[in-house]
Amino acid sequence: VSITASPNRPLNVDEYITFTATVVNGGNFPKFQWKRNGQDVQGATGPVWSANTLNDNDSISVEVISSYRCPQPIGAKSNGIRVRVLTGVGEVNHIGKLEVYPNPNNGTFTVSGLAGATTVDVEVLNAIGQIIYVHTPTINDGSDKLRIELSDTPMGIYVLKIHVDGQMYHKLLRIE
Repeated sequence: VSITASPNRPLNVDEYITFTATVVNGGNFPKFQWKRNGQDVQGATGPVWSANTLNDNDSISVEVISSYRCPQPIGAKSNGIRVRVLTGVGEVNHIGKLEVYPNPNNGTFTVSGLAGATTVDVEVLNAIGQIIYVHTPTINDGSDKLRIELSDTPMGIYVLKIHVDGQMYHKLLRIE
């Protein structure tokens, strides 16, 4: 028995995912038992099972018992599928050549990969979307790096928004 998942990508919170079992040599009426992290899912006893209450890193599998009269072996266990659920502020888009380090940091960090940029705007937003920092550096010295200092910024998770030559990039930033 093997299983597949649809959709086959990281899920949003409360998004439904459907798992389908494909059985070989299971007989006409095999018995199914879906498992979440190795534990039986009550009532999940068909070849297809859907859920919208899964957690990030849950492992889903199924066990099948053949309906043949004398199967050898009597049952089989499927591959496991690890579910990814987006549970927080993640990368909105790929930063490409831009890097932010160190991250986590103490409020002082560096953005690198700006070589060749003609315009750069930087914003930092707190967890409720308020802009707590804005900076438009002058990029004319050919520098690849921009050092940012957020003095007296409380510990927490922030979103770093960087506008480079008309493109916007987002990066999760952790201040400890």
